[in-house]
Amino acid sequence: NSKILNELLEKYHHVEITEPGEYLLRDTILIGSNSSLSFGEGVVIRREQPEGGNSYLSTNKGAYTRTYDENISIIGLHLICDGVESYMPAAEDTCNRQIPGLRGHLSFFYIKNLIIRNITALDLPPKSFGIQVCTFENIIIENTRIEGRKDAVHLGTGKNFVIRNGFYKTFDDPIALNA
Repeated sequence: NSKILNELLEKYHHVEITEPGEYLLRDTILIGSNSSLSFGEGVVIRREQPEGGNSYLSTNKGAYTRTYDENISIIGLHLICDGVESYMPAAEDTCNRQIPGLRGHLSFFYIKNLIIRNITALDLPPKSFGIQVCTFENIIIENTRIEGRKDAVHLGTGKNFVIRNGFYKTFDDPIALNA
């Protein structure tokens, strides 16, 4: 499923999954500029442990090159983490999937004009944030429900953001603003 989603995003830039069901995702979904990923009612994404280490559920392409991506949206995601962490210490990352300091299931780094809307994740594991955005301009995070062991929303350095209509029940920070 991860491979197919990446291929569709590369080709069409706007992908909507409408067929209700549970979809297993093992590897990172890479989202480039001017792209959107939408999930319809009854669509559930379940994390599956990747071989050789952990991975993000999704991140922007520019995160790996420290170049800005723009105009990305993720809408309607219902995520089941199923104990899968998105975080791994750099020394243990043998596949170079991780960016030091980035540890969210939805992780974005060097991003402008990001919209994350209508997200549900009720089982965050102890080491991974729900949503993490660093080095950003203009983000909207709204209508989210995130529960679990780690930060629901974790922001690094950036400017112009809105977080609204969120319900967070976590054992760590519900919203962390760290610059």
